[in-house]
Amino acid sequence: MSRGLQIAPWGALRIAGMPADALAGLRLRESPAVERELAVAELELAAAREDAAARMFDVVRGCEDEALRRAALEVKRRLFNGKAVAAGALEGARTAPPEGARAALALVDARAARCAALEERYEATFAAEWIAASERFRQTLGSSRLLGGILLSSADHYTTAQKLAEIPSGAPLTSAQQIREATIARYVFRATARTTPFAGFAGVALLDLSASPPDVGDAPRAPRTPRTSDEARWRSLPQLALAHAGELVARAISSQPAAHAHARARLPLRMNPLRRFAAGAAPSVVFSRARSGEVMSLGWTPAVARLVEGAEGRTLEDAARALASDDADERACRDVLEQLVEAGMLEPASVPVGPTPAALRAAADALGEIGCAGAPDELRSVARRLEDYATAGVETRARLAAELGRGPGRSSLLEDVMVDGAFGAELPVPRGALAEALEPVVRFVRASACGAAHRRLCAAFIERFGRDGVCDDVGGFVTEILEDPRRVALIRGASEPIRWIDAELGRVAAAATGDAVRLDPGLFEGLAAPDAPSSMALFLQIAPPCPRDGGAPRVVLNGAQAGRAKYLSRYLADVEGRAPEALEAIRRRLAREDGPLPVELSPTLGLNFQVHPRLTAWALEVPWEPSAPGDKVLPLRDLSLRFDAAAIELRLRSRRLGREIEPIHLGFLRDAALPDPHFLLRALSPRLRDDTVAERADLYNVLDRLDLARGAALAPRRPRLTVGRVVVERARWAIPVSAIPRKEPKQPYASYFRAIARLRRELDLPSRGFARYVGREVAGFGFTETNMYVDWESPFTLIGLARLLGGPGGGTSGYLVFTELLPEPEASWLRLDGRPHAAELLVEIDGERSAR
Repeated sequence: MSRGLQIAPWGALRIAGMPADALAGLRLRESPAVERELAVAELELAAAREDAAARMFDVVRGCEDEALRRAALEVKRRLFNGKAVAAGALEGARTAPPEGARAALALVDARAARCAALEERYEATFAAEWIAASERFRQTLGSSRLLGGILLSSADHYTTAQKLAEIPSGAPLTSAQQIREATIARYVFRATARTTPFAGFAGVALLDLSASPPDVGDAPRAPRTPRTSDEARWRSLPQLALAHAGELVARAISSQPAAHAHARARLPLRMNPLRRFAAGAAPSVVFSRARSGEVMSLGWTPAVARLVEGAEGRTLEDAARALASDDADERACRDVLEQLVEAGMLEPASVPVGPTPAALRAAADALGEIGCAGAPDELRSVARRLEDYATAGVETRARLAAELGRGPGRSSLLEDVMVDGAFGAELPVPRGALAEALEPVVRFVRASACGAAHRRLCAAFIERFGRDGVCDDVGGFVTEILEDPRRVALIRGASEPIRWIDAELGRVAAAATGDAVRLDPGLFEGLAAPDAPSSMALFLQIAPPCPRDGGAPRVVLNGAQAGRAKYLSRYLADVEGRAPEALEAIRRRLAREDGPLPVELSPTLGLNFQVHPRLTAWALEVPWEPSAPGDKVLPLRDLSLRFDAAAIELRLRSRRLGREIEPIHLGFLRDAALPDPHFLLRALSPRLRDDTVAERADLYNVLDRLDLARGAALAPRRPRLTVGRVVVERARWAIPVSAIPRKEPKQPYASYFRAIARLRRELDLPSRGFARYVGREVAGFGFTETNMYVDWESPFTLIGLARLLGGPGGGTSGYLVFTELLPEPEASWLRLDGRPHAAELLVEIDGERSAR
């Protein structure tokens, strides 16, 4: 890979929780072929009827035999109205009918009989196969991973799955039971065809890519003996939802107000870092209250300043004692300090409450040390239940989940699943060949990045301090921006044209037609991109070789995100497997970066997927989440800010470290989704642009968004796009939902299947793929909604189709955007216990300069 770009040593493999071959059992096996045969027979019958009608016209014209003429007219009317016609319908007249007319009617009769036989066969086959698919589906409900995922998604659906599994073989299902089957089948589709980690639906294997041979040659790997369960071990890492953990603590301490007040008085205090001092006749301090973001103002008198500054880093008790003077006794100081805490100007450190058993025990110990009785015992009890959950059977898990309580909409218990195994050495594509194949993709992703938000922040800095000015109060600068919601919105919403759209690549992609288009690599080489450091995470799947590619496996691009281990961080707290090794390697990698020192901004925001071990040597003080003074935490007041006119970038410097730093956010939450204070701190770094590639490098979705935004219709079909051996975009269809048949209330499913099959033939739709509703009336046009697995030849898709067609907002004027299934899950290179599992590769690519 050219110009300083390289694949990072550690990546991940995201693995579907259920074997992909389970999908075959959910399909109708013979019915689709019989239906196609019936459709051909119906076309042949229609052609025969049309020919016979023309011949009847010839018989009528100039016919002197009135009986024959009347018979021919009756036959013609019946043919026109689609009614049955007997082969001998013209017989019995005084004049014999022409042989051609007689033969035409005989052909109509024969083809009608064939259609009737095929229709009878189709309906019988369809009914029998629906029952068989239903029974095979209920057999999949014995999967502990599947049931574990359903349990944590919805306790009601878990109960439904249990009841469905108890239905005896051969028992007829009610309409309500069929609907319930379709509901639960969505989980089976999810656990077999998708790799997004959640409980048992999908697991994650940390991948040592340095173990993959660097060969650049295209020779495919020799197949390996399928792994056994000992070689690929699935491990459960249960967690308590952070919001629920916080509720446990709050409930325990609120039940004993005296103890609560005593405990809070023993927590260290800090000055709200988001504050700005306003001079004038009546000096004041403006600050942003934690969580609510409400901007408050407080008179900044010498007495208040003395109290606030004197309380910094001390407990309320110690501060009141130290600040007591002849003018104010300790009790009075304490009262004022408590008022400052209540207002939000002073913030007591929060006891860190983590989601894992070890973190919950640590929180229990910390609460015990400050005198909170009750909460420690409950947290330790929860920790024990979580440990039991990790190794328990599904029925015991259901009981434990119920004991641990429920949050809004789903269980308060969450689970990550790690898969242990040496997968890195066995990727079908060697590391060097992968790097070479991805070069055009890297150029494309870099050309998609947007630095507009950082530049808008540069403009705010220049307006406030001048081009050569220095800001010594970064917290005050951020607070000043927060005071103006309009300015915040302008910074957050800042954008710029996507470079590749108006380049030749964009024009070729937008105009592409047919089944597949091979793009010239030269279209990517000239793309303009920031000549600055970057790091991206590419999500890839490996597809079987295509003969046109010389037998080499294909690489399918699923998407791009920011790199620097952002989407690995959540899994690095695991104390087993490869996580400790990966954690140390990633820390070394970040520490060795050229340029400003990366410093983590790590808000948890009550979200489990934000929690991870620190990946940088130093961390930045986090607004809204005060913690006890810790090692290597830089307060905002330690920082200064200036503008680099040559680079058109802001430079953040730590006085304590004596060097420039860069605030980076490595939690799973997108930077764009951070609350305003955290987003503005992150935007102080020009590397915020790395986070913008997710939508802007999504080629077909970008083109479709532009069409919807300007009121144009979506292109009905876009072909597969490839460059070299990489599939940049899968083929996709945009079908107006108004054109998709809806099942009538009393319409048999066999008839509805035929209506859908006719639509598929008209549009040349593949039998399987992923789909979602897209429309102007939906937030974000619907492109942020999850793609759902669709199998047009499965009864469970038929039942659930109405839900998908309605869209998230119940819209009916949009499109069903359908994407081809590539690779097919059953063709996955990854075999566990001899069975294929869908697998997605996460590869990070770092670079110091543009790949141009």
